[in-house]
Amino acid sequence: MQINSSTLVSTAAIQQAQRDISSSVKRISTGVKLSQDDPASVGASVKLKADIGSLTKANENVSKGMGALLSMDSALEEMSSILLKMRDLAESSSSSLSTTSERSTNDAAYNELASAFTAAAGQPKLGTTSLLDNTGAAAISMRVGKAATDTFSLSTYDLDATTLAIDATTADLTTTTGAATALTALDTAIDTISQTQGKVGGTINTLESLTSVNEASILGAQTTLSSISSVDMAKETAVLAAAQIRQSAAAAMFAQSNTMSRDVVGYLLKAV
Repeated sequence: MQINSSTLVSTAAIQQAQRDISSSVKRISTGVKLSQDDPASVGASVKLKADIGSLTKANENVSKGMGALLSMDSALEEMSSILLKMRDLAESSSSSLSTTSERSTNDAAYNELASAFTAAAGQPKLGTTSLLDNTGAAAISMRVGKAATDTFSLSTYDLDATTLAIDATTADLTTTTGAATALTALDTAIDTISQTQGKVGGTINTLESLTSVNEASILGAQTTLSSISSVDMAKETAVLAAAQIRQSAAAAMFAQSNTMSRDVVGYLLKAV
């Protein structure tokens, strides 16, 4: 009975050591704790991974919004430049020193610039939504955080030449009166574009801040996730080495038990 008991003990020790070795190899290979190591951390790990995913997606949305805003800022700069050229033409035509021919030339050039102004306003888009030539100027809602309520409204504008009353149908630079009227409309348009540039610049700053906050949150979540799920490699390597030693010792004891069993059986057979 003693011999059989020793064999069973050695067998059980070998099996336990093999399980420990298998678990240690999994931990070392993946660098992640097994679920049975700390069951309470499993739920926390899943939540942290979900938060990281949501924040990463939110920053992708913010990045798209930033791209749209930079496109708007560039277009507004071009539109501002066009307005100044249009104003120069209107100023020239409003002068009593200008000839009829000069006013006619100014009017033709003005109309071309008005078309270029509207074309520039139509360039910035987010998806298929126009950002500076948007009738109704409806805002675009973006998810910018991990919660469904973490949204941001990106304003759009309606700033084409017709809306600002500086297009060919409302401006006539062939007369001094028409040129004076155009000057008034252009000054208003210049103020509007300038104010819009300020709003866009402020929105860019806001989205940059949101990006920084999200990045800090992602880093914090990743650090926490690593602390509760990552394996201590030095410790686990020591555990693996200990399990391998136990396995070798148990195998040796198993072999010794079998040898002892054969010796006793041989002795008893001789006695018979």
